[in-house]
Amino acid sequence: SLSGGETFIVSLALALSLCMILSVTLQSGIVRAIETDSNDLPFEKLDGVKVDLTKNDADLKLDALDVDPDQTVKVIIVMESESIIEENPKAQVNNHTKEKTLKLLTEQKKVVKVIENEVFGGMGMDISYNYTWLLNGIAAEVPFGSLKASAAIAGVKQVLLQPVYEVCKTETANPMTDADGILIGRENTWAQGFTGAGLKIAVIDTGIDSDHPNFAALPEDKLTEDSATRESIGAVMAELNAVSRYNRLTIDDVYYSSKIVFGFNYCDNNTDFTHDNPMDGNGDHGTHVAGIAAANTVEGSNVVGVAPDAQLFAMKVFGVNGGAYTEDILAALEDALILGVDVVNMSLGTPAGFTSNTDEVNAIYNRVSETDTVLSVSAGNNYNS
Repeated sequence: SLSGGETFIVSLALALSLCMILSVTLQSGIVRAIETDSNDLPFEKLDGVKVDLTKNDADLKLDALDVDPDQTVKVIIVMESESIIEENPKAQVNNHTKEKTLKLLTEQKKVVKVIENEVFGGMGMDISYNYTWLLNGIAAEVPFGSLKASAAIAGVKQVLLQPVYEVCKTETANPMTDADGILIGRENTWAQGFTGAGLKIAVIDTGIDSDHPNFAALPEDKLTEDSATRESIGAVMAELNAVSRYNRLTIDDVYYSSKIVFGFNYCDNNTDFTHDNPMDGNGDHGTHVAGIAAANTVEGSNVVGVAPDAQLFAMKVFGVNGGAYTEDILAALEDALILGVDVVNMSLGTPAGFTSNTDEVNAIYNRVSETDTVLSVSAGNNYNS
C-alpha cells in the first residue's frame, strides 16, 4: 500500500492467475460434517473459529520494483473519509445514503483536482469508477512513477496497485458431479421447504448462458415478496456503478427475466453478460457456478442447483478486454450490495488459495461480512488450499 510519509508497499504480482475453482462460504462460523452411513448429513457449528486467508509474503517495497516510471498501471486510490458501508454496514439505498454518496463524490472530485494539478501538471486523470459504498475511492490509470506523489496528497489514505486475475490454462477435466447434491444434503434441505425462493444470488465471474434451459424464467408461484422485480431494481439503478460506466443504461438493458434479474458486463462496459462473443475466450465458468447455485429443475435432466428457485444477478468481470480487473470486481460487488443481494459468489483466486496484496484490500472485502450479504470466495483446489 502507499500512504504519505509511511513505508511504501505494493504487490509484486500485478497479474494473478484465476483458477476455475469451486468456492467455499466465509461466514462467522464453520460447519463440520459428522460421519454417517445415511444420506442425511447432520452437522454442528463451531463458534469462535477464525480463518485468516491472507498471504504474508505477497508485498514488496515500491523502490524494489523494476518498473518503468512512465508505464501506465491500474490503481485504486482510497480516500480518508469513511464509505457508506464503513459508516453503517446495514445501509440500504435511501435519502441519507444518496446524500452521503453526493458528499463523498464531491470530496473525491476535490482530491482528484489537487492530484491533477500537483502531480500531473494540470492533466486530467483517466478514472474508471468512483466508489462510495464498499470503499471511498476511485479506480484510475496513472503512470507508475506518480504513485508516491499521489499517495502524499491530503485526503488520500492509500494508493493500491490492482491485481489482475486471468483464466488458468489447465488441462480438460471431466468431474463426476451428479451426486454432489446428495453429498451436501441438498434434497434434505428441499424437504424442509428451502428451495431458494426469494433468494438473490450474484455471480461475479465470466458471465452466464442466458439461453440455457436451466436458467429459464421462474413461474409466478416460485416468486415471493423478497424476490427482485423490474421495479425494485429500477428503483436503485441511478446508484449503480454500471450506470456510471454505460451511458443511458436503463432497466430494460439489465433486466433479463424473473430468473436472471440483472446482467451487466463490467469488463467490456456493455450489456452482453453471456459467453456468446467469439472474441471472448474466457470460457463458461460463470454458467457452471450459477448452475451449482441455482439451476432450475428441468424435466428429464439430472442437472439442478442447490437453490433452484433462487434468482441470479450476472456480473461479468471477464470479457473481450480480458480481466478480471480488481476495479471491475469491486464495482460489481458494490452494485450487488446496492441491489440488496443475499449471496455473492466470487470464484477468484489462485490454485493454492486466496491471495491479497495488502491489509487494506483484505479490509475492503471483509467489510461485506458486516452487512446482511454473504460473500462466498473460492479457497483454491491445489496444494495447501
